Amino acid sequence: MKVLSLPIEEVMDITGNQPITDCVSRKSSFCYELKVEDGFILFNTLTKECLLIEKSEYYGESIKDVLFEKWFYVPSDFDELQFVDDLRNIFLCTLHQTPGIKGYTILPTTDCNARCFYCFEANSKKKSMSDDVANRVVEYIDKTHRRDSKVSISWFGGEPLYNVKAINIICSGLKSKNINFRSSMVSNGYLFDTEIIGEAKELWNLNRVQITLDGTEKTYNKVKAYIYDGVNAFERVLCNIDNLLSSEIDVSIRLNIDAYNMKDMCCLVEGLATRYKGRKGLSVYSHPLFEEVGKCGGFVRTHERRKEICESQKLLDEKIVSLGLNNSSYVINKSFMNHYCMADSYDEIVVLPDGHLTKCESCLDGNYVGHIDDATLNEDMLAKYSKHCDKLEECKICPLYPECIRLEVCHDAKKCHKEFRDKKIADIEAYIRNEYKSYLERQKKDESV
Repeated sequence: MKVLSLPIEEVMDITGNQPITDCVSRKSSFCYELKVEDGFILFNTLTKECLLIEKSEYYGESIKDVLFEKWFYVPSDFDELQFVDDLRNIFLCTLHQTPGIKGYTILPTTDCNARCFYCFEANSKKKSMSDDVANRVVEYIDKTHRRDSKVSISWFGGEPLYNVKAINIICSGLKSKNINFRSSMVSNGYLFDTEIIGEAKELWNLNRVQITLDGTEKTYNKVKAYIYDGVNAFERVLCNIDNLLSSEIDVSIRLNIDAYNMKDMCCLVEGLATRYKGRKGLSVYSHPLFEEVGKCGGFVRTHERRKEICESQKLLDEKIVSLGLNNSSYVINKSFMNHYCMADSYDEIVVLPDGHLTKCESCLDGNYVGHIDDATLNEDMLAKYSKHCDKLEECKICPLYPECIRLEVCHDAKKCHKEFRDKKIADIEAYIRNEYKSYLERQKKDESV
């Protein structure tokens, strides 16, 4: 038996090795098995341990005790789902929750210079942060931030650059109070001219920008539908990405894919590789649109359409990796999944343009947990954001359960589509194959010494 990757300590610190008993055992639902030339690879989606078992060992009895200790096998009547839930509760109870907020997602505005047809904010009232509210945001951060670590600020919108003044006020105020912070931004990238990039670097402590591309030039310009006339927005955004990278600000390009642009995306990736391959600080990844709500253009997505999109995404991810625009189409989360996102995280908050506080950037109108003028938060509303959905029938044998948390506040969270499960399992298999490939390369290197 060879260990390809060790289990994560935060799980093993709680569980330890499983005591050997005389009970009837079965293979864990969280044990994903892959047959390879040398034998079999077993990956545990809970502990994240990855083992290579030779064929002669695999069919022997002695290996079963080892696999039982390592949680690859469990008692036949063992409730694994409840076990994961209990682990999460124990982990949260033992977690040293340092007082204060570490991450602030701030919306300077909900207005935008693009008119994307899929925008979830399309029907929301447009608001921009006033100078007064921006100054009060500084005071709120000063009162509530964690004292033991750097503050993380994520600028969101709307288009955050539609209200640069508010960003400048907040960053200047934080620096005047000697608050150590860094920031990132989700932007369409159109307004990142040389002057703004300079401010972003020197005043905002901006180290990363996520920019979405929806296709090649014709598709992109049509989907974004910018308010400006006679401008090639696609080329302008690409130039701005060039300038951001030259200023040592990382850029993560998100490729939104769906039925309207699936064929266009491969051409886009080839163009990005020609233009940016080898550029330090650039990464590219894909994301299927409407995955959360299961709708596209006003109609419910069919099984066939979801399957088609997942298959297209897999091919696109493989192309992204092969062209050197990302190291891997799937990077395993080497930590225990004890919360889903900022909504159920104790040390993150969202600040809206009018000063209201929420726990999710998608919840703009109502469901507030507080206001910047009051450092206390509504505990009942916080609990609402953290509430999990009931388990589904599919959960009982799903290897993804340790990686899956469904919150009731999320759109369509009560459903779990097989196509997306299959895609995630395929990603795990890709990770396992990468681990195996690395192992073989190490073996070959050792033999040559």
